[in-house]
Amino acid sequence: MTTNQKRQTIRWIAFALSLLVVVCGIWLLSSVLASDIEASAPQFGNTNFTGLSESFDSDGYFVMTADDYLHEIKGGEVIRSTLISKVAEDSAELMKVIPINETRILVCSRSYVYLLDLQQGADGKSEWKQKDAAQVYYYSGPALYDFRENAEGNVELYFALNNTNGQNINLEKLTVKGDQLITGEVYGEILKTSGKNALTTMKTKVKALSISADGESILIAYENGQIMKIRIENDDAFHEFLNLQSGREDRAAYDAYGVEVTNFNDTIKGADGHPGQGVLYLTLQNAREVAMIDSNLEKTTLGKTDVVLDRVHFSGSENRLYLQSNDENIMHCFDLEAGNFSSKVTTVFNVDAWAVSSGTNEFAVYWRSPTGAERYLSAYKLDALGSVGGTGAYIAVLCVTVIAGILALYFLFAVITGDKAFKWVKSTLSKIWKGKWCYLVLLPSFALLVMFALYPSFMTIKDAFYQHIEGQPYIFIGFDNFKVLFESSFWPEMIRNTILFMICDIFVGIVPPVFFAYSIKLMRSKKTVQRVRLFMYLPSILVGISSLLVWRYGIYGANGMLNQFIRSVGGDTVSFLGTNETAIWSILVIGFPWVGGFLLFYGALMGIPQEIYDAVELEGITLPKRFITIELPFIMGQVRYVMIGQIIAAVQTVGRIWGTTKGTYGTMTPMFKVYDYLYNQQDYGKASAVAVLMLLVLSGITYFRLKKMLKGDQSYG
Repeated sequence: MTTNQKRQTIRWIAFALSLLVVVCGIWLLSSVLASDIEASAPQFGNTNFTGLSESFDSDGYFVMTADDYLHEIKGGEVIRSTLISKVAEDSAELMKVIPINETRILVCSRSYVYLLDLQQGADGKSEWKQKDAAQVYYYSGPALYDFRENAEGNVELYFALNNTNGQNINLEKLTVKGDQLITGEVYGEILKTSGKNALTTMKTKVKALSISADGESILIAYENGQIMKIRIENDDAFHEFLNLQSGREDRAAYDAYGVEVTNFNDTIKGADGHPGQGVLYLTLQNAREVAMIDSNLEKTTLGKTDVVLDRVHFSGSENRLYLQSNDENIMHCFDLEAGNFSSKVTTVFNVDAWAVSSGTNEFAVYWRSPTGAERYLSAYKLDALGSVGGTGAYIAVLCVTVIAGILALYFLFAVITGDKAFKWVKSTLSKIWKGKWCYLVLLPSFALLVMFALYPSFMTIKDAFYQHIEGQPYIFIGFDNFKVLFESSFWPEMIRNTILFMICDIFVGIVPPVFFAYSIKLMRSKKTVQRVRLFMYLPSILVGISSLLVWRYGIYGANGMLNQFIRSVGGDTVSFLGTNETAIWSILVIGFPWVGGFLLFYGALMGIPQEIYDAVELEGITLPKRFITIELPFIMGQVRYVMIGQIIAAVQTVGRIWGTTKGTYGTMTPMFKVYDYLYNQQDYGKASAVAVLMLLVLSGITYFRLKKMLKGDQSYG
């Protein structure tokens, strides 16, 4: 093997390895970007969801649908569906599923609790059978629950119920005894917000509660930053305390009943309890921290964030906290064992409930549409949530991928050109080193260009391959956005209108301005030339939207100039911008007589040397021939420049459509469709898809222009 063959083999191997690194880098970056939703949520047709709860065995989750069915889900499959025979006044909105034992559960809705047993159905399959139901004293919900087992072996549930106006909060107990749900009387108000004996003067509501491991006290967190600890081991004493508070007697007597209160002087945005452990996890708004409150009312700061976290969900099976930030549409995962934030991912807005299923590696989210009218269920992969290594890892992978891409291009160049590649790179680096100070000065500008131009462009291209609708999951969907565009009824209309605008804009941007500029040049009187130039330039001073309003109402309107003339000759009023036959043509005429850019051509014509005119006059050349052979070649650079600019402007047409027809009556254009997707439909994915298509068109035009310039056509723009 010759030396050249060995070099070529090494180049091929280096190219293949660099390309492999690029592919792996892109795959890793894509897995990060597309890790938002990977698990398949169960399909229930058009049935609306009314609640979500974790399964008691951490191997699945429960959902309630609007048809009053309780579904048990495992691995994205419905394994059991049970009809809840609710009472008429119950909304049957699932709040929580509480296990009593391996075969018995409590299904808690906003205003009722249902007792279900796991039994064999007629078909031999296990299913939940409803045994009993009991009403919960319901204010404005949702009620918050925790439970304990008493000395008799019965299960006692405690409910904290927020009233409608947030002034008083009640506590209620329900006992499960055999197959019966025994509703204890409403204990009374556990928090007053007015009066001399009030524990607080602020309207508030319960955010979470947790019963201690010994079952002797209950810990309650309020939105206004208060944490209250109440003894519940003695029903009589506890009830006496509640009656005392309701009677607004001496507040000092609270201490006799073991009531402890602490105030963090900060709004509690989210909170969740560790069932049966007397531990609360919460987020504070102003401090922007995640904290733990133990049974001694002592606070431990677990971590701090740079955003306000709105919701907290404690997963005992994962020993994690899942924290939602609606401001940034981000979910943070806090690992309680490691004591740090393990990951954060983009999720959805308006989350109502979460459920973790470690056995099937799923994380379910129950959420509402922005209007609240529709509710959805989405499923995430737990390993996807935990795989995000943070910004540092992402940047490292990105840098390695970019460097590998540059090396791959170099080695491919070397394969094609041989040793010329090395010489070219060496020469280029040498030139860069010689001008290093110039490049150093340009570096901040280049950094700003990347930050504010290239990065948004990259994100637009990325969004084109995602479902990105305001208030809905961010899902990778491949080319579906482009497919919807190509199959839409307005796509041919947009292409037709874009071509019409291109042709018309090129004509009105070149022919009338050149004609008027040439006509002014032929004038002999300098004063007349100055007056005509000023008169023709005045329309350019008028603000664009004002000009559109003049055309829309003053010229095309029902009482505009054109309709007044038509009626004066016996015709009927014409809706120029209100029919498919006339709307697009009326928009094309806007701006007549289209002389706004004549100064560009006038300046070029005035720059032609007088000696040339003296020479052609001796030959007796006619005026039209002089224009074709002398003036036109001199202004071709300006003609090309205006032509490219008019094509770009035609592709980006928005203002003319927005100010006249809003895209109706057959006047839709691609860039106005981007506007429509963004501001009317909040569909950023489809808007990005249209923008990417327009980017390809404009890139081709720009390439054509640059190619001409690089070939040495200095007259070109």
